[in-house]
Amino acid sequence: MDIALTERLIKAIYIVLIGVYKKSDNPICSGFPRVDDLNTSMLRVCIQRPYNAFGTKILYPHVLHKASVFMQSIVTFHPFIDGNKRMSLLCTSYYLHVNGYMFKIPPNADEFVIKIATDDLDINTIFNWLIKYTTRTPITTFGHLQYKFILGNKSQFLFLLFEKIQTVFNKIFVILPSKKKLRKMQAF
Repeated sequence: MDIALTERLIKAIYIVLIGVYKKSDNPICSGFPRVDDLNTSMLRVCIQRPYNAFGTKILYPHVLHKASVFMQSIVTFHPFIDGNKRMSLLCTSYYLHVNGYMFKIPPNADEFVIKIATDDLDINTIFNWLIKYTTRTPITTFGHLQYKFILGNKSQFLFLLFEKIQTVFNKIFVILPSKKKLRKMQAF
């Protein structure tokens, strides 16, 4: 069983993304610091689509299949007013991370995500692209188990979420926070 992305979590990631791109050459034009400029119904469709089933047959059984569907959904259904392609890449990276995979974002990622939007790439093409840049090791699997273990403690989970977002932007992979940082989070 995978750890699914939630509407609340995606909104939190979007707020961070707006802040990161605020002073860049290509800022996200939205209601910072509040997320008002989104279609909640479309966002829910994007979140639920990877878990679709036909009768008892699960359409997307593997985590990488679900990540492909999620990535395509965010780009195609456009739930946010701006930054959908960047959000699809960041949320896919985060989703894969919490589910035990290391997604190394390639230099051509922006071109590929634009191709999803313009050429209407199918899920199998996205799936094959993700396979090329994704690995699973005992370390990433241990990280996945850590996320499953601490999901009950929201302060630790949020700490790990923002730490992961920071590492994606720095293109550094951090698996475990130090025990000292976790103790600080438990003090909240």
